[in-house]
Amino acid sequence: MGERMINDEFINDVLRGKSLRDMDKDKSLAISKIVDCYLNTQVNNLFDLAENMKALNNFQVKIDELQEMKDAAQLEYNGLALILLRKYVMEEKFGKQLMRNLIRQYYDLNDEQIPKYETCSIRIEGKIKYYITNPLVYKRKGKTFNAGRWNDYYNVEYLNGGKSYVHEDMCRNGIEFFRSLKYNPNSVGCYLSLSIDEKKAYMPFLLKNLYVDWSNAEIRHEIEITSVNLSPLLNNWGYIAWQGIDNIKQTILHIQQLNNKNCAKEDKGYITDENVQTCVEYCMHNIYGLYSYLPLQKSFVIEHQDKLDWQAMELNPRIEWTLPLVQLLLKKHAQLPEPEQSKGLKGNQNMFDKLFKSILNDDIIRDLEKLYGM
Repeated sequence: MGERMINDEFINDVLRGKSLRDMDKDKSLAISKIVDCYLNTQVNNLFDLAENMKALNNFQVKIDELQEMKDAAQLEYNGLALILLRKYVMEEKFGKQLMRNLIRQYYDLNDEQIPKYETCSIRIEGKIKYYITNPLVYKRKGKTFNAGRWNDYYNVEYLNGGKSYVHEDMCRNGIEFFRSLKYNPNSVGCYLSLSIDEKKAYMPFLLKNLYVDWSNAEIRHEIEITSVNLSPLLNNWGYIAWQGIDNIKQTILHIQQLNNKNCAKEDKGYITDENVQTCVEYCMHNIYGLYSYLPLQKSFVIEHQDKLDWQAMELNPRIEWTLPLVQLLLKKHAQLPEPEQSKGLKGNQNMFDKLFKSILNDDIIRDLEKLYGM
């Protein structure tokens, strides 16, 4: 109101019915206008409130409609996901085995799912103990816990006969453990963070890791300067392949040179010329076996599918995995001799993250359980 002719207290007096007879005419008119304005504002406010409530109700209806649309879209999405999984994975002979292992190792299992999928066990003093093999379960539940069903007791590590054991799958997927140096393809960073003494102690584990990214300059330098026995590298097809398929003989001779400078002929682990020749001949006759440890594009895999080592490729995280390639992996696995069919088919983190992480949810997993008895 431009100039405030009257204060709020006076307005309140008027609203309470205070007489206007003592006021002059002009002031009375002014007050009347102010009161009119005030009352109109209150009425408008009440009207706005009613309109707002109506708008809110309409908004809630829209939210409910959107939720219904979202639920319908989710059902449609789940249906499409199941079609994809059925087409490329679940209808194959070992599709159920692969899917169970992928879920067990990489899916963020809820408490109800843990007893269904964390089934890797060890018998100690007549009792069955279950390993934690999923890093996400370990992160959420801790190193040891009871699943709340009977005596399902889970642990990362068990002592048996004075020795401690961590499941191989956890070593491969969980970077928290030094033992993962032997399995985990991302273990280079773990190794490089160690002290000099620790590096010497754990280098033997790293030398046995077939899936390390050996292109890393720092780790190659560590190999050059270490005094640890390097003979395990003669059986590390991943290391030999990373140094170049055209450089097989030079690579093996270099391993011999680095190794033998730190040991004598009578020492265990000394690499003889005969060892070198045997290794060279084996590698030259298994070129595509070496390729199987390298980063590979889909086109290369398709073209050379009958020559590649599919058991090695299954754990290779650096392949350009697609659903058709996973289907091809399952078909190749089914062609293996019977004793070999029960091994492997665990997949790898990259395969899961790229193809299945965005597809799977609890509802889809429940549907898979019902449809395929998972």
